[in-house]
Amino acid sequence: MRPLAQRVPFRTLDRLGGVLAVPMGLLLVLFGGHHRRRYLRQLGEPATGLPLIRYCIREVRSRLRETFSYLQPDVPIQVRPGAAAWAELEGASVLVSWSAFGTVRMGIWTTETRCRFVRIPFSGEGGALPSEVPDVTQRWIAEKARVRDEAFSATQLVPGGSVTQYLRALRSGTPLLILQDVIVEPGAVPNQSLLGLSVPLPTGAARLARAADAPVYVLTGGIQDGVPWVDVEGPIPSHERAVLDRMEAFIRAEPWAWAHWDLALRRAAPATEAAEVVSEASTAPAPQRVPAVAAHA
Repeated sequence: MRPLAQRVPFRTLDRLGGVLAVPMGLLLVLFGGHHRRRYLRQLGEPATGLPLIRYCIREVRSRLRETFSYLQPDVPIQVRPGAAAWAELEGASVLVSWSAFGTVRMGIWTTETRCRFVRIPFSGEGGALPSEVPDVTQRWIAEKARVRDEAFSATQLVPGGSVTQYLRALRSGTPLLILQDVIVEPGAVPNQSLLGLSVPLPTGAARLARAADAPVYVLTGGIQDGVPWVDVEGPIPSHERAVLDRMEAFIRAEPWAWAHWDLALRRAAPATEAAEVVSEASTAPAPQRVPAVAAHA
């Protein structure tokens, strides 16, 4: 599949994904709607009928774009003005982002700057090549691991018990990219409030920025009209709540694109689960939308 996809323009693949998303989204409503209804209710969004159908179609669209991004990881990306201006800055900064489907190319763009990526390697990175894996499903997992390993291994800093390596990088003028919405095991870090959930969520980005006296910027991106794009906003205040509020705004604007929603629901504190909105027709005010920050749905 990969050699064939490489011969097809990315825009064509993206249009094909838009067609496939409709029947696949309807199947998702039938066979995977329960957890998604819970997620939408947590957001205060309508969780049945046409709103649920639209959500499922958009989620499938986003997941297909994730697949296409792995099939063609080197597709040219549109660098928008904020990203171009950030890339020209001298000195250190902390760049935060969120885990959205279809944004692999956005992360790869940061490796083409002088940025270092603080991340936990996914399973399989640095392991067997896809051609060495007999099972088709495992071969695709190996292919994704290969892309991530080639893109990020040379520039990544693995999270560890000491922050010395991060501060050393910042104080030497190296920007750091941190995914701020990574949900970890309960008890590993203090719980934070996100989307009305109490979840174990690291907030080290803001603390690192303050310790190194570095500004905080926000990395955004996605795919629009078959063209991957990247942008940078900020600087924003370097405190934990400001960063989490920005992440929440992104997720509420594009809820179908968030890759960690199911993990957040499963790891939410029990008290949070008891307080979830369970009415199908929530009376809560509609969340304020922000301009599309990941136009890949």
